[in-house]
Amino acid sequence: MSSQPDPTTSALHELSEEECEALLDQVPVGRVAFVFATQPVVLPVNYRWVEGEVLFRTFTGQKFHAAKTQQPVAFEIDEWDAELRSGW
Repeated sequence: MSSQPDPTTSALHELSEEECEALLDQVPVGRVAFVFATQPVVLPVNYRWVEGEVLFRTFTGQKFHAAKTQQPVAFEIDEWDAELRSGW
């Protein structure tokens, strides 16, 4: 994993594709966001980063319905250090 920016600054920086892929390999839980019955839904998922794709298993339900009907979805991971007040 690449080094974190200095937590004492408020500067943001864009992660490279390589940094993103390294982080996707290290974090076990992400969140999937989509719209279900006109309402936004954000759900945690266990996932794997495999050959450039995010994979997760689901059963019949909201996530499955969103995938089956090819709705747009968002996926995100993050990390926050409350003591240092920093994250990515």
